[in-house]
Order: sequence, then structure tokens, then C-alpha cells
Amino acid sequence: MRRLLLGAGSRTWPDLARAAVELAGYPDHELMHGDCPARHDGTPGGDQALDRAALAAGLIVGNTLHRRPADWQRHGNGAGPIRNRAMQAECKAILDAGGHVEGLALGALEKPDPRHPGKLKRTGTGDMTALLRALGVRVRWVPAPDAEAQTLALQVWTARIDGQPADPDDLDITRAGADRATRACLPFPGQIWAPSWAILTPALEARKLGGEAAEQGWATYSASFLEEMRRSWSTHRAAWRSMLARDRVVLRCRCRDAARCHRSIVARILSKVGGVSCGELPAATPKQLGIPGV
Repeated sequence: MRRLLLGAGSRTWPDLARAAVELAGYPDHELMHGDCPARHDGTPGGDQALDRAALAAGLIVGNTLHRRPADWQRHGNGAGPIRNRAMQAECKAILDAGGHVEGLALGALEKPDPRHPGKLKRTGTGDMTALLRALGVRVRWVPAPDAEAQTLALQVWTARIDGQPADPDDLDITRAGADRATRACLPFPGQIWAPSWAILTPALEARKLGGEAAEQGWATYSASFLEEMRRSWSTHRAAWRSMLARDRVVLRCRCRDAARCHRSIVARILSKVGGVSCGELPAATPKQLGIPGV
């Protein structure tokens, strides 16, 4: 029997860790969401929070993770409701075929109506929730997290070294960076989150081969790195606590693909122990990087 979870999230939902916790309650479900993009200030929104949590849990795009973006260019302000009704139709088809559908709503279901002071109107999340309930679908609603608590949490960003402009909260977590600091007898807290050469070298060799070898190499490396981080958590607890006491950090590595880089694994771990994973910083322009002649 096909089992689907329809996720609907507020554009202002900031809590990636909570989205992952909620998604874990539906282990045998496919996930569908409206694919609303993250805000310009870096707030992921409910759809992106669920998307990242689904990918972290191993769901595969096109198989068990279904993105349904609204066509804003074609439909303007009506794009959201049109998209929601299309998702409702998909859910109805699954129900009619004997499948099971549940809903998960993250964030506000209503907001003030600027055209009618003192009154409320449905948000896009509220609209999708109402459409699901009209089909008899059970919807779990999770209100927005406390705003003050979010501002106090560590914001965890990731970025490529040389791929984005320098940031005051940069932290080099490469193995090479840790080795340079050690040779210079300098304190380098980033080494706490750097992989060992024992697991990194074979992973880099597998990456050069490409194809299935690269995929297997990444699977082995990521599992081994997680085990190293478990030992790091036990051995260097004070460093982890110091990290979580910060307001913000940008985890830097040289890998081009953040999804195949240990910086994303570290960000995910930090989001599970009190931080808020904010994603990858956007790539810099040549001018931002200071390339001569640009």
C-alpha cells in the first residue's frame, strides 16, 4: 500500500532540526511538498526544512521525495492555491487507489489580513491543511517555534573555501588546515571536526574513479566520519559546547559539492544538538572573490 505524507510549511519556519524530528515520525511514507524556496535572509521555510530532512534521511528525489513548485511566473498570486489544489488531487487519487495519506503542517495557519484590520486570513499552509482535511486526511499541526529561542541558537552555515567571500565566522574544518595549524603550533578548534587521513584518503581516491566507486566511497566515508564524530563528541565535549555557545559559524571545506562533503554532516550533527542548520552560503561572484581584471 502506498503511504504519502503531504508536508505544508510556512515560509518563515526556521527550525530544521524540528522538521527532521517531525519527519522521523513517518518512516514508511513518501514525502510531497510545495517546494517553496528559502527566504533571502536564509530562513529555509517549512518546505525546504522538510526537503533537507528527507534528503538527510536517505529519501530519493523522484522516488519517495516529490517536489511540487508553484508556477508563479505563469499564475502570479494565484500560483500557490492552484498548486495546492493540484496536490490535493494527487492525494485524492492515492486515497481512491487504496493508499494512505497523512498531512504535516509546520507554522502559522492564519495571519493578519492587511485589507481587513483585526481579521485573519488563511496562509498557504492553512489552505493546504483545509484541503487535506476536506478529504478526511489527518493533519498534524506544529506551531512556529519560539522566535526568541531561535535567535539564541547557533546558526550553522556551510561554504566552500575560495568559493565564497571571507566571513568573520569562518571555521576551516579541513584535514589540511588542521595539519597546518598543528605544524605551526597554533590552536585550531576546527580540527575537532576534521576527518582523519585514514578515512579521507581512500574517499578522495574513490572520488577520482567516479561512478559507482565514488558512490560507494562516499557511503563508506560518511559512515566512518560519523563514527569519528561520535568519538569527538565524547572526547572533546568542551569544544562542542563552546561551538554551540556561539551565535553563528560558517563551516568551510574545499569540496565543490556540499552534499558530498563532511561540512554538511557536521552541520547536520550540530542541528541535532541545539544548532539551527541554515544551509550553504551562495557562491560568490568573481568580483567578490577579488579576481584581478573583474
